[in-house]
Amino acid sequence: MVIQRPMRILENKEVSKYMKKENLLEYLRRKSGIPFLSDLRDTYYFNHIELEVTRIHPDDFDLDDCSKTIHYITGKNEKFTDTEQAMSFFIKVLRIMHSDRFQ
Repeated sequence: MVIQRPMRILENKEVSKYMKKENLLEYLRRKSGIPFLSDLRDTYYFNHIELEVTRIHPDDFDLDDCSKTIHYITGKNEKFTDTEQAMSFFIKVLRIMHSDRFQ
């Protein structure tokens, strides 16, 4: 007979130190249903990405991560004062670039 020790349940703060936080690029790829990170640059997906960006709370990701994501996806290298400003800019650029694809 094998006796098993009971599993220890970790507190939330203990779990979080073992889990790597998902960056914004990976989050948008996953939530938008996009197969590859490189596909995030395809204007075909911009309306999907925009929808997910509108659902993000400004405190969910840091400013540096937001800036790098915006630069990677749109090619725009802007400086922002906070994540709320960055996300607002991101949404505007996604809308413009997505609409330009039909002209």
